[in-house]
Amino acid sequence: FPLGNIEDGSFLKKSSDVALIKSSLRQLLLTRKGERVMLPNFGTNLKNYLMEPLDQALLSQIRREISESIYKYAPNINLNLLQVFPLEQASFTGGHVLLIKLFCSIKEDENLTFEVNVEIR
Repeated sequence: FPLGNIEDGSFLKKSSDVALIKSSLRQLLLTRKGERVMLPNFGTNLKNYLMEPLDQALLSQIRREISESIYKYAPNINLNLLQVFPLEQASFTGGHVLLIKLFCSIKEDENLTFEVNVEIR
């Protein structure tokens, strides 16, 4: 549970709905498949792609894996736009770094849109 400021009179403060959804999406993308107990298909295998040559076919495969994972494990989210960018900097292991930008909305409130950025190293 996230800790908040004590100024408002409480010791603990829950994240807002959008902040919680953003955090859940980051967790979904950064979790490797097979890592969660009792949910072997939860997550993505995005880190496996870091050592591969980044061509359009691989970027398309990455987008598809992200979309399928969000569709399955975040059914209350509309994925409006998905962008995957290889960053110029290389990681310490010698592989690539991917920047994933998600532009989403909540299905119950289409007007509430938000952006989630995740770096895969």
